[in-house]
Amino acid sequence: MIEPAGKSWNIGMKILRYFVIDKILGQGGMGSVYRVRSTHSHSHCLAMKTLQASYLDSPERKRMFIRELRTWIDLPDHPNITRCLFFRTVEDRIAIFSEFIDGGSIEEWIHTQRISSVDMLLKIAIGIARGLATAHSVGVIHRDIKPANILMTRDGVPKITDFGLSRATHLRKLKGDSRRKGAALVTTDGMTLAFCSPEQAAGSTLNHQTDIWSIGLTLLNIITGEITWPIGAMAPLFFQSLINSPGSRAPIAFPEPLVEILNRCFEKDLDRRWATVSVLADALESLLKDLTGTKYSPGFKPDTFPEHQLSGHLHRRTIRGGFWKDPLEWLNYARKAVGKESVTEVNVSEQQPVSVKARALEDVEVLEESHEILSDLAAQGFDSHESVRAKILFEKGKILEFIEDIPGALVEFDAALNILKSLSQPLPLKEIVNLATLQIQKANLLLSQRDDALTLYDATRDLLLNSEDPSHPDIQDLIARVHANTGNVHWSDGRVEQAAKCYRQATDIWETLARTYTSIEYREELARIYPNQAIMKCIMGHGEEALNIFDRAIEMTETLIQEKSLDHLKRDLGNVFLNKAMALHEMNRINDALELIDRSITCYEDLLYRDGQNRVLEDLVGAEQYRCSILTAMNRTEDALVSMEKARQIMDHLVSWDGREDLLGDQGILLAENATLCLDIHQLPEAVSLKETAVRLMKTDLAKTHRHDVEEALNILEIKFQNIPGTEDPHK
Repeated sequence: MIEPAGKSWNIGMKILRYFVIDKILGQGGMGSVYRVRSTHSHSHCLAMKTLQASYLDSPERKRMFIRELRTWIDLPDHPNITRCLFFRTVEDRIAIFSEFIDGGSIEEWIHTQRISSVDMLLKIAIGIARGLATAHSVGVIHRDIKPANILMTRDGVPKITDFGLSRATHLRKLKGDSRRKGAALVTTDGMTLAFCSPEQAAGSTLNHQTDIWSIGLTLLNIITGEITWPIGAMAPLFFQSLINSPGSRAPIAFPEPLVEILNRCFEKDLDRRWATVSVLADALESLLKDLTGTKYSPGFKPDTFPEHQLSGHLHRRTIRGGFWKDPLEWLNYARKAVGKESVTEVNVSEQQPVSVKARALEDVEVLEESHEILSDLAAQGFDSHESVRAKILFEKGKILEFIEDIPGALVEFDAALNILKSLSQPLPLKEIVNLATLQIQKANLLLSQRDDALTLYDATRDLLLNSEDPSHPDIQDLIARVHANTGNVHWSDGRVEQAAKCYRQATDIWETLARTYTSIEYREELARIYPNQAIMKCIMGHGEEALNIFDRAIEMTETLIQEKSLDHLKRDLGNVFLNKAMALHEMNRINDALELIDRSITCYEDLLYRDGQNRVLEDLVGAEQYRCSILTAMNRTEDALVSMEKARQIMDHLVSWDGREDLLGDQGILLAENATLCLDIHQLPEAVSLKETAVRLMKTDLAKTHRHDVEEALNILEIKFQNIPGTEDPHK
């Protein structure tokens, strides 16, 4: 999962199928930073950072890195904070994707003398202070503010970066004299000597005011154009020397009020230093207005669905209805195995996670510690805990799937599978269940490689049927899951009859289990499989029969939610409402369909805004998209455009901000529908532009996935725009 020492990636290399490296932004001791472009949109660039294995060569460093990555992901949206978008496991390393800032760093601007006036200096200083104030408001202290860690847009907006990532490597010490030439500019022990506060240098407990000292040093560096002090704590002496030397010539002439502001940044007595960065920013804004007569304006448009606002309880439920345990159970198992006492809580960091994604990463940290303990035992020859170690890896893989690091999840699943397959044969029933569950979970992630998925489903079914007790309820449940998931593959490939057969086989097994056993798990599975059966009935022309099955699914799901408090099934309920609405639409019962679509949207929005379950964003796109089509059929064009715009905003967020390049085909279908709508209301230029983008997206997706629905949508779009001026395909 980490970058091996000495290995590098080159320009032109494809990453995760959807990105291409087109520039190396920086390389150093910690790792490399690349600019990557989307393969479907050359204008969409991200920054990608990888870290060397030498910085993450121990479990403790891995956990610390995950912790600090979580801190960055959890930061509120702000115009002066570089946004960490997502991370993925790429080959053997972790890659962090953030927004690409196109102007370089303040360090580069200093070297090229691009900051040439006091008003420009003040605007930069205000932006830094406002960004830090936002970070401080959620308990995050940067600890390594310096010109190299502040990026600049081309139009001069500062954006703070590397929140906490320097601290993730703080165990690595500089060799030799830390004050040798150049060492003062290198991050070590989570700080840079030339920009550290006195309390940092002394190893004292830090609060947010340490960043204020570092802001002062950053501004001093801009003013002087160079670093003339060996360590940050000594900088005020050099500042006073600069002020008191009549012949001194700094690149930027600074007024007396700015001297006073900087002197308060450099107060060693915390009671006399600026109390907060917000107060410092106010003073800087006041000075800017006094000097220039202008008021500072950040000019900020927030993201539609910022991660930190999607806060809520972590239900530990995967997208497919599975779950993972509280990792504290695994940690206490591991601690008991080495003779340590159990713990009742785990304080993995000083900052409590806010978003659901950050809470999930916190679980990953605990599982890393649990796995480390059992791995050490295995290395010593104690292999009696190998089955549990495989389960921990499986749990970690499920969490990585939940936070959309599919490559990372596959790495963990494969590691767990290797452990289980290495156990003594023949495997007992319990281990066969574990192995089959793992194989099903892995196959579910291979749906873009459908032949591989089908092969793994077939192998899993054979494993289960040849077990010592094929009639055991756990074995039967897993066989039903294999049938259901195989049906999903057939459906995605347009093989309706095969899909319907698989769904019927799964339903028969779960209905038998539900009649025989009291476990509500089987009723949950039936609530999920019934809508699939109903959809098959619709496709085959049995509309009324399909509606009856939908109603059965709705009744069962609502009962489970109300009587068993299974709130995670609200997403499934929303899906049933939406699919039944589609059936009603086909039967020309448009008003009934619209009512159900609105009920589905209510379910999704409740999960999104109340529980922070951003995994429903994809469902919300589908609901708004279909609502648009219904409203279009009702000639309610303005309302249809509102729903289409909502769907597009969410889809843009998923693809551009969450890295969901796997949704390119769906984005293309959405834009194709938007293009058709614009054509119908005679907005020809907009329709042509949308059509061209939709075609490009769908063709890009088809080259990788060969999806039947995307190919069908592309053909329909081409026919719709046939003979429309300006829409000819230049490649034909």
